[in-house]
Order: sequence, then structure tokens, then C-alpha cells
Amino acid sequence: MKVVEKIESAKHIVLVLTGNGRWERRILQGLAPKYDHDVLLFFPPTRGITGLIALQALKQYAKMGISFLREITVLFLIDKEHFRTENYLNEVRGKMLTIGIRVISAKELDDGVYFIKASSGPRTFHVYIAVLGVRKI
Repeated sequence: MKVVEKIESAKHIVLVLTGNGRWERRILQGLAPKYDHDVLLFFPPTRGITGLIALQALKQYAKMGISFLREITVLFLIDKEHFRTENYLNEVRGKMLTIGIRVISAKELDDGVYFIKASSGPRTFHVYIAVLGVRKI
């Protein structure tokens, strides 16, 4: 794998979004070379957007950027502190619906790891969500 901020040609492209910044990028840059070299982790600049609102980028990438892909695989990394409840999957689904992304299916894969199949216009998203960290009290 290779972590980039600009799209390059690759067999597989994964859009990486985070709920609060660049620390995750540093971690992925350390891990990526150890895995499949055909995969490109496209990590666009966060522009200071934090929390679930970062999912708005899905609408943007449905229209431009990597729009040559009909299906877009997404890795969404977010800390627990950005949630109001412990029903993380439900909150992510709700945010997607409020920003105009249709949720087709959603399921928990493991503790803190979820999968959502969604769409916006002609684009389908396969969103893998990792909820990290601890809840701040």
C-alpha cells in the first residue's frame, strides 16, 4: 500500500477520511508498505473538518476527484469522543442520511469496526469504519 494526497494510477484506490486529523495518516504511512502494493490509500487534506461532518467528503468525491470509479472504497477512522452515544453505527448512518447519502446496508464487523454500503447519485460507497480511542467524560 501507498499513502498519497493526490490520486495516482493504481489497481485499487481507497479513500481515507478521518474524524479529527492527520495523526492517522502518520500511522497508515508506517503500516502501508507492509501490505499489498497494488492498493493506493488516498488521504486528502482534512481542511480542519472534524467529527462525523467529515463524511460530507463522500458527496464531494461522488461528483469529482475519483469519479472515474463507479464504486468507491472508503476507510473512515474516527475517535469515540466525536459520538454522543455508544451506538456508533446508528450515528454514522444518521449523519450520512442528513447529508444526502443513501444507506443501502449496515453491519457491525467486530467491536468498533463497521461496514456501510451507501450511494450518492450513480456512485456506490463501501465504507469501512473504525471507531478508535476512549470516550471522554
